[in-house]
Amino acid sequence: QVNDMRFFVSGINLVDHNGVAHPVTLDETAFQSTGVALLDFESASAVASGGTIADAAANKCTGGTAATNTVITGTVDNGPHYHGVDFVLGVPVKSTGANPVELNHANGATAGIAPLAAAGMSWNWQGGKKFTKIQYVPNTPMVVYNASGVPATNASGVPVTAPTWNVHLGSTGCMFNPAASGVTPAGYECGAPNRVPVALDGTLGGFLDSAGRSTQKVVVDLVELFKTADLTKEAGGAAGCMSGATDPECVAIFSALQLSNGLPASAVTTTPVFKLQ
Repeated sequence: QVNDMRFFVSGINLVDHNGVAHPVTLDETAFQSTGVALLDFESASAVASGGTIADAAANKCTGGTAATNTVITGTVDNGPHYHGVDFVLGVPVKSTGANPVELNHANGATAGIAPLAAAGMSWNWQGGKKFTKIQYVPNTPMVVYNASGVPATNASGVPVTAPTWNVHLGSTGCMFNPAASGVTPAGYECGAPNRVPVALDGTLGGFLDSAGRSTQKVVVDLVELFKTADLTKEAGGAAGCMSGATDPECVAIFSALQLSNGLPASAVTTTPVFKLQ
């Protein structure tokens, strides 16, 4: 079961038939503001998520929030025939425009930017936001392994297990502390930004029909995200992947998102985790 599935996207563009990107100006709502949108696919309801009452009692499907948001709305230039969409999985350091404001390292609760203040989507001012909060609860808890590579046990000899496989993507190696001055320096970036640029080409599938209406949706493929991950064990670090550079579980996640040492493996990723359908 998935007990939480939320993530931030930013820098959304529609791409025309000449390959030119046209920025989408997001509507200002509780789930999207200042160029950043929060998508939330889990309603904290076991039954609504396809689970059972037993699942709910075990907290397998109730880790998120009751509110959901599966649509992003905004405006874009009228005219070109759009063939694709690109965006960034993550929160930028600052907003764009003449008067940029702090985003990733802002205190969302006081900055007045609703989606950034979402409960459970922040680490701290220095670390910034959790770009993704995807949490999988296997039917059988994961076996925790010690540094020697063997299953760990507690003082009573009982095997140590972990209940949740987390994918908390976010920037790491953040040295500047915005809590001290409130403003990050121009051009500031963490050691491992871990933002994922995504480009999706809808040419073959007919992204828009002749009337300009969308005929495709962007989908998230969790099978691809976890495709090479071992969901039965925890081999080191935090449970699952919380963006640690040396966390064994992050190898599979970074590979699926096409991240290398905190940066995109290429200028624009073709990660199979996102696709048009």
